[in-house]
Amino acid sequence: MLNDNDHGMKCISRLNGHIYLILGNHDTNGRVLLYEQCPNIDEIVFAKEIKIGKNYFFLCHYPVVTANYDDDKPWAKHLINLHGHTHFTEKFYDNNPYMYNVGLDAHNNYPVEINEIIADIKERKMQLDRQ
Repeated sequence: MLNDNDHGMKCISRLNGHIYLILGNHDTNGRVLLYEQCPNIDEIVFAKEIKIGKNYFFLCHYPVVTANYDDDKPWAKHLINLHGHTHFTEKFYDNNPYMYNVGLDAHNNYPVEINEIIADIKERKMQLDRQ
């Protein structure tokens, strides 16, 4: 998709549901114009904050420090960065439990579901609390 806009747009058009596209470093102005023509893309942004259940997430192509690290708060009250860009195979950027790599490189080339992300974060936080 990186060098083939036609193929990329065909792939996007096959996706179900509402798409909120987070722009990255390879999204040129021309590619954004193509995204804007897709009827299944609801929003095209550089970053977005969302809440799922009791959890708050900051979606951005790049790893970003977003959370305060007050240990007196439950982990679900922190703003957790979901990012790609790095091409690292590790799920956590710099072992930070609040910076989660959703890139395909960290998940055997498969998308990762939100329930798996939450479970991974809980497990990582428990590991750090035991240290």
